Amino acid sequence: MHGAQEREETKLYLIGGVAELLGIPMRTIHYYEKIGLIRPYFTDPETRYRYYTIREIYLLDKIRQLGKDSNMPLKQISEYLDSKASAAELANILETQLSEVETKIEDLQDRKAFTKRKINALRNIPNEFNVVSVCDLPERTIHVTDVKAETTEQRFDAMLRILTSHGHRFEAAYYMVDHLNRKSFELDLKSSSLFGLNDIKSGENFHTITIPEGRYAKADYKVMSDGRNSALQSLKEYFEYENLTPAKKIVTTGNIFNAASVHIDDYYLTLELRIESRT
Repeated sequence: MHGAQEREETKLYLIGGVAELLGIPMRTIHYYEKIGLIRPYFTDPETRYRYYTIREIYLLDKIRQLGKDSNMPLKQISEYLDSKASAAELANILETQLSEVETKIEDLQDRKAFTKRKINALRNIPNEFNVVSVCDLPERTIHVTDVKAETTEQRFDAMLRILTSHGHRFEAAYYMVDHLNRKSFELDLKSSSLFGLNDIKSGENFHTITIPEGRYAKADYKVMSDGRNSALQSLKEYFEYENLTPAKKIVTTGNIFNAASVHIDDYYLTLELRIESRT
């Protein structure tokens, strides 16, 4: 207990003033008291008002810093504030927190880089969609799993489920591989579709395939209900006009690829169809 004269000589703060000074809710201070991290300097027995001195305020600020700046759990804060702890023990506690902070910094740096690349990609989208272009593409290796569905929409849903379960921060691209009838340009929905990611290791339910190099016709399309069909129609018209033939199955189950970089897949995707060589 603190005597009346001592209290009169000491500058006292009510809990509301302490909360405002430190920028923390009063309920947080109440909780710290409840779990024994801090005690008020004096509690008026009649009004039950809590009073604090600069010492309790300093301690609260230290708790806030350890929790906010170092992300230290309250249990470790309690151990850190234990007057019986040695310097070595305090250093060990802080080293553990430092390791966790460094991990979080690396994660935030990855998020920052990903977000910047996504912004850059979206600011450099194609000027036109459903327009066919032809280019030579290198050999690509992807890791795929079978997707069985009766409709294109169901295949996309399955693709999104797989993508979500493996994270949405891949660096380059993902693919959905289907088989296209080379005469009618209709998708064969009876055969399995392959869903592939380019930068994960082969593992459970995934196996590696190689998409061969060659000359490909490509059509970008907006993410909309009929976008893929429009792109497919553009490819069909282009092949007919240029008297070209789509390649036969170039992987185990398909010859047409729905490709997307995760940096632009919020807005558009790309259909790729390999052109059969005439030699």
